[in-house]
Amino acid sequence: MTAFIFPGQGSQEPGMGRALYEAHAEAREVFGTGSRVTGRDLAALCFENDAGTLSRTVNAQLAVFTVSMAAYAVRKGETEPPAALAGFSLGECSALCAAGCLSLEDGFRLVQKRAEAMQEACEDGNGAMSALLCNAPLQLYYEADGGGHNSPSQPHCGPAGAERDSRRHAAAWAVAVNFNCPGQTVVAGTPEGVAVLEERCRAAGGRVSRLALSGAFHTKAMAGAGAALRVFAGTLSFRPPAVPLYTNLSGEILSPGADIPRHLEAHMTNPVLWQKCVENMIAAGMTRFIETGHGSSLAKLIRRIDRGAEVL
Repeated sequence: MTAFIFPGQGSQEPGMGRALYEAHAEAREVFGTGSRVTGRDLAALCFENDAGTLSRTVNAQLAVFTVSMAAYAVRKGETEPPAALAGFSLGECSALCAAGCLSLEDGFRLVQKRAEAMQEACEDGNGAMSALLCNAPLQLYYEADGGGHNSPSQPHCGPAGAERDSRRHAAAWAVAVNFNCPGQTVVAGTPEGVAVLEERCRAAGGRVSRLALSGAFHTKAMAGAGAALRVFAGTLSFRPPAVPLYTNLSGEILSPGADIPRHLEAHMTNPVLWQKCVENMIAAGMTRFIETGHGSSLAKLIRRIDRGAEVL
């Protein structure tokens, strides 16, 4: 059984999708649809910008979604229909389109609004994200301030009675936001708070990689962007998924009766449970995963989750 998986922000790269665009009419049609709906030349966005310009959230998300949907348009005609779908963060918007929850046109409208809202939310530069690579247990927590992170869908560890490192920075906070695979977790928060968790990772013998992002994605810092996205999504037409879609919020299949605008809002402020999504798909019988979009970031994570899985 085959699952199609869709990458998120961070997979963008100058020139992405050009070979696909030049070789396949289906891909060109997706680019054309997106350009018409968004009012932007998406071929120029993907093919002609440098890495710095393309990495801006308002550009990266549209570029990643465009190439993912172009790849899906080509791939779905070349292989058996998927038995399951999943997307990483932004990639869940691609999965929603592939599942038939909304039209491609509305998918472009949704992603454009999402990108603009998130770009605005991180304009103050007071956010940071970092990948922690460590096999030792780590305490990953936030400064308890009533920010709404303590929920079943936001796993975290408290200080366990130890003096809180974040007392050195009264306004500092950080929390785990991406549970990617064994030994790899992404954290987000204020730059000072993220630095505290980076220090903890290094002390445990791990490595850290600060991401080229100025926002604390999937945290309370995105609450305003999430609310704006919910209101906008309420103007779109959604349908129940025609294919099982494993969501980042729970790692489980999205309910056919889900309130998708509210789901999208919660998705903005809660962590990406990617490892759980993959483990549940494998438990349901998925043996092959096709990364549908630019790059191979998800393929690498899946190989660390289950070495027996076939990944294309």
